[in-house]
Amino acid sequence: MRVLHSHHILPLFVWVDDAVASLPQTKKTGRKATLRDSEVVTMLVFNLLTVQRHTLRQIYDWVKQYHSLDFPHLPNYQNFVVHCHRIVPLLNRLLSNLLEREAQLRFMDATMLPACKLVRRKWHRVARGVAHTGHNWQGAHYGFKLHASIDNEGKLCAFVFTSAHIHDSRAIPVLVNEYTRI
Repeated sequence: MRVLHSHHILPLFVWVDDAVASLPQTKKTGRKATLRDSEVVTMLVFNLLTVQRHTLRQIYDWVKQYHSLDFPHLPNYQNFVVHCHRIVPLLNRLLSNLLEREAQLRFMDATMLPACKLVRRKWHRVARGVAHTGHNWQGAHYGFKLHASIDNEGKLCAFVFTSAHIHDSRAIPVLVNEYTRI
Protein backbone atom coordinates (compact mmCIF):
# COMPACT_ATOMS: atom_id res chain seq x y z
CA MET A 1 0.00 0.00 0.00
CA ARG A 2 1.35 3.42 -0.93
CA VAL A 3 1.42 6.17 1.69
CA LEU A 4 0.80 9.78 0.71
CA HIS A 5 3.20 12.36 2.09
CA SER A 6 3.12 16.12 2.17
CA HIS A 7 5.11 16.50 -1.05
CA HIS A 8 2.50 14.48 -3.00
CA ILE A 9 0.16 17.47 -3.00
CA LEU A 10 1.93 18.93 -6.07
CA PRO A 11 1.26 15.97 -8.43
CA LEU A 12 -2.34 15.94 -7.19
CA PHE A 13 -2.65 19.65 -7.99
CA VAL A 14 -1.28 19.09 -11.51
CA TRP A 15 -3.82 16.32 -12.14
CA VAL A 16 -6.72 18.36 -10.69
CA ASP A 17 -5.68 21.47 -12.65
CA ASP A 18 -5.62 19.49 -15.91
CA ALA A 19 -8.99 17.88 -15.11
CA VAL A 20 -10.59 21.24 -14.27
CA ALA A 21 -9.18 22.79 -17.45
CA SER A 22 -10.73 20.00 -19.54
CA LEU A 23 -14.23 20.73 -18.23
CA PRO A 24 -16.41 23.34 -19.93
CA GLN A 25 -15.89 26.63 -18.13
CA THR A 26 -18.75 28.75 -16.81
CA LYS A 27 -18.66 32.52 -17.06
CA LYS A 28 -17.55 33.99 -13.74
CA THR A 29 -18.68 37.39 -12.58
CA GLY A 30 -17.57 39.51 -9.68
CA ARG A 31 -14.24 39.89 -8.05
CA LYS A 32 -11.39 37.55 -8.94
CA ALA A 33 -10.75 34.93 -6.25
CA THR A 34 -7.32 34.75 -4.64
CA LEU A 35 -7.30 30.95 -5.03
CA ARG A 36 -8.05 29.06 -8.21
CA ASP A 37 -10.81 26.46 -8.16
CA SER A 38 -8.26 23.72 -8.77
CA GLU A 39 -6.31 24.80 -5.68
CA VAL A 40 -9.39 24.52 -3.44
CA VAL A 41 -10.29 21.13 -4.95
CA THR A 42 -6.72 19.98 -4.32
CA MET A 43 -6.92 21.04 -0.67
CA LEU A 44 -10.20 19.22 -0.13
CA VAL A 45 -9.18 16.03 -1.94
CA PHE A 46 -5.73 15.86 -0.32
CA ASN A 47 -7.32 16.33 3.08
CA LEU A 48 -9.73 13.50 2.33
CA LEU A 49 -6.90 11.19 1.28
CA THR A 50 -4.49 11.97 4.12
CA VAL A 51 -5.37 13.74 7.35
CA GLN A 52 -9.19 13.63 7.07
CA ARG A 53 -10.14 16.79 8.93
CA HIS A 54 -13.91 16.89 9.42
CA THR A 55 -14.78 20.58 9.22
CA LEU A 56 -13.83 23.37 6.85
CA ARG A 57 -12.31 25.22 9.81
CA GLN A 58 -9.99 22.29 10.54
CA ILE A 59 -9.04 22.03 6.85
CA TYR A 60 -8.34 25.76 6.69
CA ASP A 61 -6.14 25.66 9.81
CA TRP A 62 -4.30 22.57 8.51
CA VAL A 63 -3.55 24.25 5.15
CA LYS A 64 -2.49 27.47 6.88
CA GLN A 65 -0.13 25.61 9.21
CA TYR A 66 1.39 22.94 6.95
CA HIS A 67 0.90 24.12 3.36
CA SER A 68 1.26 27.88 3.51
CA LEU A 69 4.13 27.69 1.00
CA ASP A 70 2.04 25.58 -1.40
CA PHE A 71 -0.89 28.02 -1.22
CA PRO A 72 0.63 31.47 -0.57
CA HIS A 73 -2.57 33.37 -1.46
CA LEU A 74 -4.82 31.66 1.08
CA PRO A 75 -7.72 34.04 1.81
CA ASN A 76 -9.31 34.60 5.20
CA TYR A 77 -11.52 31.84 6.57
CA GLN A 78 -14.86 33.36 5.53
CA ASN A 79 -13.78 33.70 1.89
CA PHE A 80 -12.36 30.17 1.96
CA VAL A 81 -15.74 28.81 3.07
CA VAL A 82 -17.54 30.79 0.34
CA HIS A 83 -15.12 29.40 -2.25
CA CYS A 84 -15.62 25.83 -0.97
CA HIS A 85 -19.38 26.17 -1.35
CA ARG A 86 -19.00 27.71 -4.82
CA ILE A 87 -16.99 24.74 -6.17
CA VAL A 88 -19.52 22.05 -5.21
CA PRO A 89 -20.90 21.85 -8.80
CA LEU A 90 -17.32 21.59 -10.09
CA LEU A 91 -16.61 18.71 -7.69
CA ASN A 92 -19.77 17.01 -8.91
CA ARG A 93 -18.69 17.34 -12.57
CA LEU A 94 -15.17 16.05 -11.77
CA LEU A 95 -16.55 13.03 -9.95
CA SER A 96 -19.04 12.34 -12.74
CA ASN A 97 -16.18 12.27 -15.27
CA LEU A 98 -14.35 9.66 -13.17
CA LEU A 99 -17.25 7.21 -13.01
CA GLU A 100 -17.00 3.87 -14.78
CA ARG A 101 -19.94 3.93 -17.18
CA GLU A 102 -19.94 0.59 -18.99
CA ALA A 103 -19.68 -1.91 -16.13
CA GLN A 104 -21.70 -5.07 -16.74
CA LEU A 105 -21.46 -6.20 -13.12
CA ARG A 106 -22.21 -3.78 -10.28
CA PHE A 107 -22.27 -4.15 -6.53
CA MET A 108 -24.52 -1.72 -4.67
CA ASP A 109 -24.71 -0.62 -1.06
CA ALA A 110 -25.92 2.29 1.02
CA THR A 111 -24.77 3.99 4.19
CA MET A 112 -26.39 6.48 6.50
CA LEU A 113 -25.06 10.04 6.67
CA PRO A 114 -26.47 11.54 9.87
CA ALA A 115 -27.15 15.28 9.85
CA CYS A 116 -27.34 15.41 13.64
CA LYS A 117 -28.05 13.16 16.60
CA LEU A 118 -31.50 11.65 16.62
CA VAL A 119 -32.57 13.50 19.79
CA ARG A 120 -31.76 16.88 18.16
CA ARG A 121 -33.72 16.36 14.94
CA LYS A 122 -36.60 18.65 16.02
CA TRP A 123 -34.23 21.60 16.50
CA HIS A 124 -31.89 20.91 13.59
CA ARG A 125 -32.21 23.71 11.03
CA VAL A 126 -29.48 23.18 8.44
CA ALA A 127 -31.19 20.49 6.38
CA ARG A 128 -34.77 21.01 7.53
CA GLY A 129 -37.21 19.87 4.87
CA VAL A 130 -34.56 17.74 3.14
CA ALA A 131 -33.28 15.38 5.85
CA HIS A 132 -35.61 12.72 7.28
CA THR A 133 -35.55 9.88 9.77
CA GLY A 134 -34.57 6.52 8.32
CA HIS A 135 -34.09 3.05 9.75
CA ASN A 136 -31.58 0.31 9.01
CA TRP A 137 -30.06 -2.61 10.90
CA GLN A 138 -28.17 -0.14 13.14
CA GLY A 139 -31.33 1.64 14.24
CA ALA A 140 -32.83 5.03 13.46
CA HIS A 141 -30.88 7.93 11.94
CA TYR A 142 -31.81 11.48 10.98
CA GLY A 143 -30.19 12.75 7.82
CA PHE A 144 -29.33 11.27 4.44
CA LYS A 145 -28.25 8.09 2.69
CA LEU A 146 -25.40 7.63 0.26
CA HIS A 147 -26.17 4.93 -2.31
CA ALA A 148 -23.25 3.80 -4.47
CA SER A 149 -22.33 1.09 -6.94
CA ILE A 150 -18.92 -0.25 -7.93
CA ASP A 151 -17.77 -2.71 -10.57
CA ASN A 152 -15.87 -5.94 -9.93
CA GLU A 153 -12.53 -4.04 -10.00
CA GLY A 154 -13.65 -1.60 -7.29
CA LYS A 155 -14.18 1.39 -9.60
CA LEU A 156 -17.00 3.72 -8.68
CA CYS A 157 -19.84 3.46 -11.21
CA ALA A 158 -22.62 5.61 -9.77
CA PHE A 159 -23.73 7.33 -6.60
CA VAL A 160 -26.79 9.17 -5.34
CA PHE A 161 -27.67 11.02 -2.14
CA THR A 162 -31.21 10.66 -0.81
CA SER A 163 -33.09 11.39 2.38
CA ALA A 164 -32.62 8.69 4.99
CA HIS A 165 -36.20 7.44 4.66
CA ILE A 166 -35.77 6.43 0.99
CA HIS A 167 -35.50 2.63 0.64
CA ASP A 168 -32.39 1.24 -1.08
CA SER A 169 -34.45 -0.35 -3.86
CA ARG A 170 -35.68 3.08 -5.02
CA ALA A 171 -32.09 4.09 -5.83
CA ILE A 172 -31.49 1.13 -8.18
CA PRO A 173 -32.63 2.92 -11.37
CA VAL A 174 -30.00 5.61 -10.75
CA LEU A 175 -27.23 3.14 -9.88
CA VAL A 176 -27.57 0.94 -12.96
CA ASN A 177 -27.75 1.77 -16.67
CA GLU A 178 -28.20 0.02 -20.03
CA TYR A 179 -24.74 -1.61 -19.80
CA THR A 180 -25.44 -3.31 -16.48
CA ARG A 181 -26.38 -6.96 -16.82
CA ILE A 182 -25.97 -8.28 -13.27
